[in-house]
Amino acid sequence: MNRQSYTMPDTVKGNTFVGVEFNLQNNGTAIDITGATIELIAKIWDQEGADAVISLDTTDGITITDATEGKFEVDEQVIDVEARCYEYDIKVTFPDSTVRSYIYGNWTIIQNYA
Repeated sequence: MNRQSYTMPDTVKGNTFVGVEFNLQNNGTAIDITGATIELIAKIWDQEGADAVISLDTTDGITITDATEGKFEVDEQVIDVEARCYEYDIKVTFPDSTVRSYIYGNWTIIQNYA
């Protein structure tokens, strides 16, 4: 499976993110993620490098909804980080220790002026 780009829905700082479901497939066939761990790391980049700001995984913030069909979701949750555009990557670690990064993209957090 090639890495796929996905832009997360814009989220207002301090508001509840609506959640997003993903379905991992390779040539139309579901990728079995039974026993896998999934991690999303969103980073900001500056002159010194990158700082991880949002870190979610299958113990907090990501739920595998149908492992044999390759389905998982980034859960609905309050996102309260600095307002800016983040670059994120989602990686899957399989039970045999194989690691694959299937999804990457941008996630814009918008300042809440209320």
